[in-house]
Amino acid sequence: MRVAAKTKYRPEQFRLQSFFMIYAPRLHIEMEYVIRFNVENQEYVKIADLADRTNKIAYFLNGESHSVLRDILNKDLIEKNTEWKVINCDKDSWEWNWLW
Repeated sequence: MRVAAKTKYRPEQFRLQSFFMIYAPRLHIEMEYVIRFNVENQEYVKIADLADRTNKIAYFLNGESHSVLRDILNKDLIEKNTEWKVINCDKDSWEWNWLW
């Protein structure tokens, strides 16, 4: 992970956090939120780039090195086995490219 302003977070995480702080200030937002769950006696740990803990929505910010298939499988795994909803924010999508 690259260092952004001497933190472990990436600039796009700060942009999304700022967006929520301005447009939805009452939401409880947390960066690098850990989601743990078990499926058939196997523990899974997924780290969301940003999590809306109020509505249980996990945001994964996917840059150029992400696999679309892996992102879809992770989304299905989390949504089927937890109460969390997953939103994959892809760098090359027209709706999320403003983060990068």
